[in-house]
Amino acid sequence: GDGHFYADASVNGKDIRFMIDTGASEIVLTPEDARTAGIAFDPEQGRALGDGASGIVVGQKVVLKSISLGAFAKTDTEVAVVSGAKVSLLGQSFLAEVDEIVIHRDEMLLRSR
Repeated sequence: GDGHFYADASVNGKDIRFMIDTGASEIVLTPEDARTAGIAFDPEQGRALGDGASGIVVGQKVVLKSISLGAFAKTDTEVAVVSGAKVSLLGQSFLAEVDEIVIHRDEMLLRSR
């Protein structure tokens, strides 16, 4: 409805809702989603991680034990917990596992060969 594509992925065994963002270089978690997945982080230790669509991105790098979406999975993956993020993003560091992304009208398909 908002022009974006979303998917529920398993992060450390917990279901997290992600916006699929082909323009994001990495996986980003909101602080709330990081807590849900049992990820230890200190919001006071945030630092500038780079530039985003809204300016400087402040957060903390952490390592996930696992993240999976359907047939696609990664382990021991570095992600960013971003202060002020409104939605978690599934970026290129995960989407690199996908062989093909197809968008047809209001549907996005992630395919492996």
